[in-house]
Amino acid sequence: MVDRARNELRRGLTSKRVRVSRSLAAVRDIIFPPSCVCCGRPTLEPESAQLCEACRELLLRGERRRCPRCCGQIPEFAAVCSRCESHGRRSYSAAICVGAYSEQLREAVLRSKKTSEFPATAALADLLWSLHRETLASWRIDGVVAMPMHWLRRLFRGVNGPQLLAERLARSLGAADLSSVLARRRNTPPQASLPPSARLANVRGAFRVRRANRVAARRILLVDDVMTTGATCQEAAATLLRAGAAEVFVAVIARSDA
Repeated sequence: MVDRARNELRRGLTSKRVRVSRSLAAVRDIIFPPSCVCCGRPTLEPESAQLCEACRELLLRGERRRCPRCCGQIPEFAAVCSRCESHGRRSYSAAICVGAYSEQLREAVLRSKKTSEFPATAALADLLWSLHRETLASWRIDGVVAMPMHWLRRLFRGVNGPQLLAERLARSLGAADLSSVLARRRNTPPQASLPPSARLANVRGAFRVRRANRVAARRILLVDDVMTTGATCQEAAATLLRAGAAEVFVAVIARSDA
């Protein structure tokens, strides 16, 4: 009887807190109307990270079918891209993205690399989630790992965009954020500064796993902001598999079609 009364009291207090929280949020939205993180126009969405419908359409404009293995563009009749078909299985099983690394999406990704632009980063993570929620659920992800940045570059930049994306996606998935287990051994030159033929060699052996027991037998989602040739994701995923991960999937915001 006493336990039941206590439980009823707890539920009542929790319900009251929820009502107060919602009331405060409503007052906040009246005083500070929610606005789009891209254009600044007011939106109807109550969330802290949001895009207006016009900006969402701009970010997704002209998007085509994507290869389910590497996110490369494919024609309507193809199941996978010609490169995946000819080269066979990659170290990661599948990949998703929002769209091509160009125009408005490119500008949004570049903004997300700045320390002060967390709302834009969160909005991009939420956009990726809304587009691929069913696919992500089907992968049965156990842990999310951000593409790591070397400590020297992190010191210079101040923030690792993929880390913020990974935290947001881990929360949406209800999965563990395991980003701390993957680290860079050396400060490699940016992939975009190298010809495609040199990119795989540039990142070979560039990663290491700390506390391999945390990824052992787990299905891992590897998160990055941009994929170019896929060499970095390939090497990072292979490192996680060697450490005992059961399977690795990749999620990026944008895929370079150049």
